[in-house]
Amino acid sequence: MTAPVTIPILPFLEGRKGQLILMRFWSKVDMRGPDECWDWQASLNKAGYGRFKIGSFINVTAHRVALVAHSLTDPPGKFALHSCDRPECVNPHHLRWGTVQENSDDMRRRGRSNNGEQEGFQNGACKLTEDQFALVIAGLQGGLNNKQIAEGLPVDHALVSRIRRGRSWAKQAAALGWVPQEKYASLTTRISRPTPETRNA
Repeated sequence: MTAPVTIPILPFLEGRKGQLILMRFWSKVDMRGPDECWDWQASLNKAGYGRFKIGSFINVTAHRVALVAHSLTDPPGKFALHSCDRPECVNPHHLRWGTVQENSDDMRRRGRSNNGEQEGFQNGACKLTEDQFALVIAGLQGGLNNKQIAEGLPVDHALVSRIRRGRSWAKQAAALGWVPQEKYASLTTRISRPTPETRNA
């Protein structure tokens, strides 16, 4: 069984550089009482989770950083789950490590399936298993293009593109540490097509 793949966070938090990263991280948090929610004050992704730039061109979800920093663990096969059911909260006392199934069970218990509708793996029309979705995210994090990721999976590159941009499966992707890349296509175009000036240089 394939374990979910996430960007390792713990190595970024080690040593003097890691201390500076954590100072920058906590400066973006509205820290309140130990039992209250600590809301992320910087940018959020489309699923409502905090977004934090932990390294050059590396963005991760803020609540996962908080849990890694607090627990000093970073299990690659686990997800940072909220007990408070508020994606923007980064209070480590409201976070725990868990599985996608546990997250789905929490959603059902709290009545977050709107009017009985089910999303993600709970949707009867879903074509991806949890393992296959983890492979999609691993491909995105590894720099593969949409067609390369879709190859061998029961979905087409258009769905992979929507996942990449946060238009589909946003909550599940965020739980795996994926931050949407709206400018992916335009960036690729600018890199692959030389301008008249560079062509004549």
